[in-house]
Amino acid sequence: MTGSNGFKRSLSFGIALMSLVATPAAFAQTAPQQPAPATAQTSEAEQDDGRMDTIVVTARRREENLQETPVTITAFSGEQLQEKGITDFTRLLQATPGANFDTFPKSAPRPFFRGIGSSNQGAGGDPSSVAFLDGVYLGRAAMLGIDFYDMERVEVLKGPQGTLWGKNVVAGAVNFITAKPTFDREGSLSLTMGEYDQKDGKFMYNMPFSDKVAARIVLGSTKSSGYRQTADGRPLDDEEMLSGRVHLRVDLDDQSGFLFSADIADQNLGESSRFNLFNRPFIPGEGYQDISDPRVNNPDHYGFTKTTTGGLRAEFETSALGFADWTTTAAWRTLDYDLSNDLDGTNAAGNAAANVAVTGVQVLAVEQADSYSLESRLTSADSGPLSWVLGVYYNKDEIHRERESQQSATPTTINRFFGDSSNESYAVFG
Repeated sequence: MTGSNGFKRSLSFGIALMSLVATPAAFAQTAPQQPAPATAQTSEAEQDDGRMDTIVVTARRREENLQETPVTITAFSGEQLQEKGITDFTRLLQATPGANFDTFPKSAPRPFFRGIGSSNQGAGGDPSSVAFLDGVYLGRAAMLGIDFYDMERVEVLKGPQGTLWGKNVVAGAVNFITAKPTFDREGSLSLTMGEYDQKDGKFMYNMPFSDKVAARIVLGSTKSSGYRQTADGRPLDDEEMLSGRVHLRVDLDDQSGFLFSADIADQNLGESSRFNLFNRPFIPGEGYQDISDPRVNNPDHYGFTKTTTGGLRAEFETSALGFADWTTTAAWRTLDYDLSNDLDGTNAAGNAAANVAVTGVQVLAVEQADSYSLESRLTSADSGPLSWVLGVYYNKDEIHRERESQQSATPTTINRFFGDSSNESYAVFG
């Protein structure tokens, strides 16, 4: 593939491996149905014969047809995520109508839905727009650095969701639903290579051990050198992430079973120093001229962002009660975060030329967080005119955060803040 200079060229291909059984997956998301009238939420999966696939969502804690769910939802299947190149949280929100985000820093995006959200990064601040991974609350922005490969689907819910999702879900929620083990042996491999030393590799393998036990493992590696560099040739905006996820499914019988899950993502981002726009020409009535091709910058502080996040999850589910499905989930999420960033994006000479009063501005932040949760709920199983959900929930967050601002080229502590927070939440919902 060729193109103009500076235009990104990439080669991406996926190879399906070890697919030995052609029967449909037990947890398949889509299945054909009769033609349905077009609505504002019509899926891209519309077929040539006029039919549409049924998009199954769990926005109301039960599996429902997207077309029949009275919630404003933008849903992406795993295939759509790959086709659209949605590989991280910011790209997800860019593809979602009515959504915006704050990415200062890049590793800690905070979503806004219909203009409502929160940029509070303090140890005691819960977000107004919340993300969940397989139903588990992700309360810290840096916990969103998860691998998007082998997702069953992602649901973006707009508007208040506090009744069934809780924890200050005022503006909306993002639900990540990962693909679970099936009893079909299958696998996939995806490789992407491009400019700026981009080398991405993703691997999934689903393996049944018996007719009641199966496992699914996902491994990922993302690496690039960044498209900018310092005056002495060091990379800016370079990134590297290693990730892994494993599910173990154990069916006790046709009605009951356990699901055990573990995941980890280790992310290392290079310095993302900014440009001082006061160095650009000023146009009356328009402001300072934008930067069209910022390929070289000269920060005096070469920073980094290192994030490790992941967790464990155990779920028991049964339909043996007859009148309702009973689901109980226990989970632990953890975060270790370290940030160092050149906020002014230049050296002392650059600040002096722009008449900036200080010789340098650096920001440093450290955060450790652990979140423990337990939820048990009943979901009505009958097909009558009344459907219901009833549950109890417990959550505990332990957070330690430090933040420091330095206002000189020679780092000197100006203001350093320490925050420690221990929060417990209890809820009965329905």
